[in-house]
Amino acid sequence: MNIRSFLKHIYILGIKEIKSFFNDKVFLVFVIWGFTLNIIVSANAGNMDVKNAAVAVVMEDDSLLSKNIVTALRQPYFKTPDLVSYGDIEDLLDKGKYVFIITIPENFESNLVAGKPTEIQLNVDATAISLAYVGSGYIKQIISKEINTYLDASGKSLKKASQMQFDQVVRVKYNPNMKSEWFMSVAQIIIMSTMLSMMLPAVALVREKESGTIEHLLVMPIIPQEIMLSKIWSNSLIILCFAIMSMLIVVKGHYGLQIEGSLLLYFVGFVIFQFSVTSLGIVLATFVNNTAQLALSIIVVMMPMVFLSGAYTPMESMTPLMQKLMFISPLKHCMDFSFAVIFRAATLADIYKPMIYMIITGIVLFVSASIKFNSWFNSSR
Repeated sequence: MNIRSFLKHIYILGIKEIKSFFNDKVFLVFVIWGFTLNIIVSANAGNMDVKNAAVAVVMEDDSLLSKNIVTALRQPYFKTPDLVSYGDIEDLLDKGKYVFIITIPENFESNLVAGKPTEIQLNVDATAISLAYVGSGYIKQIISKEINTYLDASGKSLKKASQMQFDQVVRVKYNPNMKSEWFMSVAQIIIMSTMLSMMLPAVALVREKESGTIEHLLVMPIIPQEIMLSKIWSNSLIILCFAIMSMLIVVKGHYGLQIEGSLLLYFVGFVIFQFSVTSLGIVLATFVNNTAQLALSIIVVMMPMVFLSGAYTPMESMTPLMQKLMFISPLKHCMDFSFAVIFRAATLADIYKPMIYMIITGIVLFVSASIKFNSWFNSSR
């Protein structure tokens, strides 16, 4: 078989895959939803920012400083604070009505100015752990700022405070407004692309096996590698087009993310990543007999890949063993590559390592898929 007929077979079979995809209206609607509304819903639901948190205050000190602290707890971070009594704290937290309840003790301002020991009690419902952790930090900063502002304005000072005064200058790079939607929307596009890149070629193979159309391929003058490559390029092209659409319309258009790096470089790396995960999908398809088994297999493989990719948990917080194991996952390297290009304007010289890892992973998975699929294909003949 010459190279011309080899490429022709790959092209014709790939066009067949593309037509089959667009003829399947349910799958088409699912993919459109996955790259549009799903990205928006996931990015908003995964928002770790403090917004409109319910807060209450036990006001036992009727001083100006105490009133300033209560006034400073404002939207968009917190709802307007409600005044409650000290005896109701436990009941209100048990009912989940408030996440934060602040107790300002009697004579708080006068004790503070006089240098006497005093404290503000913060009760936190930590069942919402991320909100509790971040929100507690916000409240501490707000209280400290109001105390310093009040003391400066009144010409009063604390000995301890004066010894500890310093200027803190924070410069936030790459995401100056610290919008978690930017991070989550990009991560969700990659996760959705991973799932669909595994699913589309695998489902196509299993469907042909279930419907009996694979028998048509068995009598054709083609080799297994042509079938594999046709499914890889056609499904990768479909996912790439939807990913570009989602990046431009949802991430850039809806969320206003300014893509700092080269889109061309990003999508070249994205194609390499798709080569890896589509090969993984074909490997899974050769081990199952129907779509139900395939769905379960994809879930088993996808869940650890997603949660250990760095999208939800920083790699540095994982155990050393987990960090080493995740180096075999193309999703982890795609996350590193994508955030570097999109947020930090990384060039090829900066991100060649994740690309090399993805290429190596892709080759290993493709060879594994080729061996397994070739064995299965020839045994079916």
